[in-house]
Amino acid sequence: MDGKREMDNLIVLNLDYNKLQLIKESKPYYSDYSSCSYLTLSGLKNLRYLSVFENQIQSIDSIAFKNNIALNYLNLSTNDITDMHSDSCVHLESLKVLDLSFNKLENVPFFSNNSKNLTFLSVSYNNIKQIMSHAFANTRLRQLLLRGNQIDEIDVEAFAHLSVLEELDLSYNKLNILPEGWTMPLTSLKYLDLSNNKFISLTSLFLTNTMPLVEVYLVNSLEYLNAIHFKTMPQNETINLIQLSKFRYKFETDSEIDNINKFLDTDY
Repeated sequence: MDGKREMDNLIVLNLDYNKLQLIKESKPYYSDYSSCSYLTLSGLKNLRYLSVFENQIQSIDSIAFKNNIALNYLNLSTNDITDMHSDSCVHLESLKVLDLSFNKLENVPFFSNNSKNLTFLSVSYNNIKQIMSHAFANTRLRQLLLRGNQIDEIDVEAFAHLSVLEELDLSYNKLNILPEGWTMPLTSLKYLDLSNNKFISLTSLFLTNTMPLVEVYLVNSLEYLNAIHFKTMPQNETINLIQLSKFRYKFETDSEIDNINKFLDTDY
C-alpha cells in the first residue's frame, strides 16, 4: 500500500524518449509494466506535469485522463497520434498547456466546456488540412501554434471566442486566401505569422486596421502589392516582408507613395 500512496502523491512524471504506444485507463498499481508499451494514469490524482515526448504513442483511450483533474501541463509531442477521442480532454479541467506537435493528427482535437483553463496549444507539424468553425471555442487560448500543417482552408468562424488570443502561428501551410471577417474575434492578437504560405497579395489576407497587432510576419512570394491596402492594415505594427524585389508596386496617389516609403524605412 505504501507504493500506492507514493503513486497517489506523484506530481511530476517525465517519460520522454521511451517506447510507449498507448495511454489507457487502468489502476497503475495493478498494471503489468513488463512490456513498457502502455501508460496508465488513473491513480495519479495529484499529477500536475506529464511529459511523454518522443515515444511511439498511437492511441489514447477516451477516459485515459479520467482522474487527472490536477494536470496543468501535458506534452504529447513527437509521437504517432492520428486522432484524439472527443472525450480525451473532458476530465482535464486544470490543463493550461497542451503540446501535440509533431504527430499525425488530421483534425484539431475537440475541447469540451471543461477546457476553459487551456491557454497554450500547439498542433504544429501535423497533417491538419482545415480549421473548422468554432474549433477552439471552449478554450481561453493565448498562444495557438498551427505551424507546418497542410492547412489550405480556414472557416470564417474558426477562431470564434478567442478574444484573449495574443499569438497565432499559421506559417508553413498552404493558404492562399483567408475569409473576409476571420479576424473579428481576435481582439487581443499581437503576433501573427503567415509566412511561407501561398499568398500572392495583401488583399487575400483581409487584415483590418482595428486589430491590435504589433508584429505580422508575411514572408511569402508576393507578386502584387497595392499601396492602398496599407490603409486597411492594423496600425502601429511591424510588418516583416521578405523578397521585396519580386513585388510589383501600384501607386495610386502621392500619399500612397509616402505610405510605401514609410514602410520601406521600417526595420525588419
